[in-house]
Amino acid sequence: MVTKLDRLARSIGHLSDVTKTLDAKKANLQVLGMGLDTSTATGRLMLNVIGSVAQFEREMMLERQREG
Repeated sequence: MVTKLDRLARSIGHLSDVTKTLDAKKANLQVLGMGLDTSTATGRLMLNVIGSVAQFEREMMLERQREG
């Protein structure tokens, strides 16, 4: 259980590693601030979509910083 997804992982690769570890232990992830629960197919889909968008936003921010 985490309060925010960005406190759990910094990249989609790291998020994938964490979810694989949880799956191996037959545990589910709950992100309280989003009402996300990976015990459902919809929750797993949303976790991957939101994680991908978060990584995209971070990469765009870093790109703008380099340009500035």
